[in-house]
Amino acid sequence: MTYSEKEIEYALQIIHHRNELDDLEVSEWLKSSEHQQLLEELALWGRACGDGIVGNVEEAKSVVAVKIKRRRLQLYVRLFAIAASVVVFFMVGILLLTRQETTITIAEAEKGNYISLTLANGEVVNLEQQRGEVFRGNAGVIVNDSLKGLACGKIAELHRDTAIAWNVLKVPVGQTYHISLADGTQVWLNAATELQFPTRFCKNFRRVRLRGEAYFEVSKNVGRPFIVEATGVEVQVLGTEFDVRAYPDEDVISTTLVEGQVRIAVAETNVALSPMEQAVWIPAKEKLEVHQVDVESLVGWKNGRWVFDKSPICIIMKELSRWYDLKVEYSNEKSKYENFSLNLEKYDDFKQILSFLEETGNVRFALSENTVIVY
Repeated sequence: MTYSEKEIEYALQIIHHRNELDDLEVSEWLKSSEHQQLLEELALWGRACGDGIVGNVEEAKSVVAVKIKRRRLQLYVRLFAIAASVVVFFMVGILLLTRQETTITIAEAEKGNYISLTLANGEVVNLEQQRGEVFRGNAGVIVNDSLKGLACGKIAELHRDTAIAWNVLKVPVGQTYHISLADGTQVWLNAATELQFPTRFCKNFRRVRLRGEAYFEVSKNVGRPFIVEATGVEVQVLGTEFDVRAYPDEDVISTTLVEGQVRIAVAETNVALSPMEQAVWIPAKEKLEVHQVDVESLVGWKNGRWVFDKSPICIIMKELSRWYDLKVEYSNEKSKYENFSLNLEKYDDFKQILSFLEETGNVRFALSENTVIVY
């Protein structure tokens, strides 16, 4: 789809200056599914880059052109067993791909693979289809904003004694998502991640539970510590930026501090981290290790990039497999431990990423259905 400069300019006006525009005019403009898709392309790109901003028309043109091209390539390789994924956009429209005169929608290609919110009452909300207010009750309100992600907030002080309700936000493979919690804390969820959170926090502390990986910017409140529970590890903070990684299929649980200070409590061990440090809990050994780390390579996913610094190919392929929903096999044990460095956009075509790695001459790949074989 090709958009005019006028259409792109108006989309940028909606993103940056929505309050200055006429409601009826915006509503009429958004009746077009093509305009909705344009807005979603720009909004998703902004979220992936971490700042939510696409600045000007020329930048917007390049974003739209690259995103559409990559999305079609990804859908093609996934459907026809070459490799990779489809990025499912929040305002899911129909993406057409022709092969033997057949049209295929994203919904058909990605059945069941959507971002969901399970409310405390058991109701499951598809966040890619339902926008606006998705929950309202005495415990608070939850709104799904197609530009900003999920936002929670209380609706009245008189309901502060209401029992706290826990909700579960699930992000599938191949996607990331953002949520603003009731206290103002911002959370970015990586692929294949689950976050349990209350609609409102209790009086003495703020607690969430994590499986997978998430980046937190915690709203400062000295009297109410923020606690992340992650498979037996507790990360306690007052206000800071950090990453917690606790995937069920990995042998360690790690916390990486970007800014501020956090305290890690696990078993009978309790340590404080400083910026640029990572705490790694090894359950099998009941051991907690603290290291100096390169923060950029560990939290690059939050800014929409693959960043690896002299990492073994087995680590790189594990990350790629989680994003593109692939299986990975190795021709021999030695092939797992060759080191590589990468710094690429996360939405690049999967085949291009493999090509970059193969150009080193130290690794080869073969693709069989949804499996990548490493030589």
